Formats: sequence, structure tokens, C-alpha cells
Amino acid sequence: KVSVACPQCRFKYPMDIQDVLLLRQAHTLGCGMIRNGEMLADSDLTASQLSWKRDFMARSTRDKVNDAYALYAHLMTKERLEEDLVKKEAEVWKLLLEKLPMEADEDGEDGEPGS
Repeated sequence: KVSVACPQCRFKYPMDIQDVLLLRQAHTLGCGMIRNGEMLADSDLTASQLSWKRDFMARSTRDKVNDAYALYAHLMTKERLEEDLVKKEAEVWKLLLEKLPMEADEDGEDGEPGS
């Protein structure tokens, strides 16, 4: 098992690195796809952004992002970091998930909530 530290503070991540990477990817995608609260047109996105957008439209990916953020928020507030900072970091990707349509997963799971 590899131990990875934050590049800014050198503090070891207290959660699985895959969750950290997923949250970073969601934040990066949100920053690249949303301008003034509105989604950019697909023609304005790069190929990698379009690929990520497709991934983030799946219900399973959304669930993973929400679970990873819940753990992150719990751990960061436990470490007594600024709660406002934790909430602010989620604003970008939460707006992204609100604006993206949800699609069925490849395993056939319906994309509609509550189905």
C-alpha cells in the first residue's frame, strides 16, 4: 500500500487515494465546464472534458462522488479545519452534478432517483 501526502501541506491523506482523485476530477471538471453558473456547450469542451462529462452523468459515479465528499467533510471537520472551506470546495462539483442529466449505468440501473 502506498501512502500519499498532500502536495501543499504534506499531511497524509486520511482516506483512500481513489476518493481524493475522484473529488479532484469532479472539481476540475466543474471549473472547466461551468462559466457564470451555466454549462458550456459541448463544442467548447476538450475531448477529455467530454469523456469525464459522460462518466459523471452515470448514477454510480455520482454516488461515489457524494460518498467520497461525505467522508472528506467528516475527516476534515474532525481535523478542525475550516468548515466553510470544506463546503466551498464542494460548490463547484455539486453545481456540475445538478446541471448534468443523469443517465442509466451500463449495468442497466435507471438514472432516475428513487427508481
